[in-house]
Amino acid sequence: MGRPLREMVPGQIYLITTRTEQQQFLLPPTPVVRDIVGSTLARALARYPMDIFAGADLSNHGHLVGADPYGHIARFMAYFNGLVARLVNKHLGRHGKFWDRRYSAEPVLDDDELIRIFSYVLCNPCNANLVDHAVDWPGFTTARATLRGEPLVFPAVDYTAYYETRKHDRHVRPEDFVRQWEVPIEPLPCWADLPAEEQQAKAAEAVAAAEQEASAKRQAEHKTVMGVRAVQAVKPTDRPRHSKRSNRPLCHTTDRDLFFAYRDHYYEFQREYRAASALYRAGHFDTIFPSYSIRPPMLYPT
Repeated sequence: MGRPLREMVPGQIYLITTRTEQQQFLLPPTPVVRDIVGSTLARALARYPMDIFAGADLSNHGHLVGADPYGHIARFMAYFNGLVARLVNKHLGRHGKFWDRRYSAEPVLDDDELIRIFSYVLCNPCNANLVDHAVDWPGFTTARATLRGEPLVFPAVDYTAYYETRKHDRHVRPEDFVRQWEVPIEPLPCWADLPAEEQQAKAAEAVAAAEQEASAKRQAEHKTVMGVRAVQAVKPTDRPRHSKRSNRPLCHTTDRDLFFAYRDHYYEFQREYRAASALYRAGHFDTIFPSYSIRPPMLYPT
């Protein structure tokens, strides 16, 4: 099955999801892995700026909610996922494939759905029956930054500075170049004009409602949460007993008219891209591809 075509429109808001290979728990919620994910996200944002509204990594998948002001989400995710895979693999002493497939990025089209997805991502550990509250999750999460105003700061070696200095001084050590990497979190666009206190109150209200919904579902199903100690005791090579697979949505919206308008636009984008691709493969190398698409690698006539 081919990969879905991507239209990278500047300013678009996305729900981004990445899953580990065979759904193994390769992102254990330990301080080391949390710092790897957080510091790598800060590095990726420094190279390819985006507006991050929320994020959380469970043991076998991760979510980000963000806006892509410059239309370079592909470069951002290639850098972020590549470096996370390399560093976590090194930490776990493993080799080989880390991510199951290419990340998914579905557009979020209206404010009501954005608020729902925002609270869903932060409460993902609660929905998975791992902890009672979003702020209790010991892995990477933006919940404490959003709900308590805590800075998202993660220590990691600045290897660029280390290798540059090592050219002149062979005695330096990587641990001499540990620095604090901060991840900036932006308010949701629909709350951006509110005072900071009201933004925090709105976020807390949305998250509390999602936490209560998760708690009510657990009670109805006679389940309890695993808790932090049990979650951290799980082996990275383990996998869920019952894995959930669902179809990738085209977009996220509460408005049917928005959905059908986006669907029609996207299908037209697909038709234009495929027509351009057919011409390109036939040797018309000056073919113009649709705006905000990824042009294939340059081909040269033999």
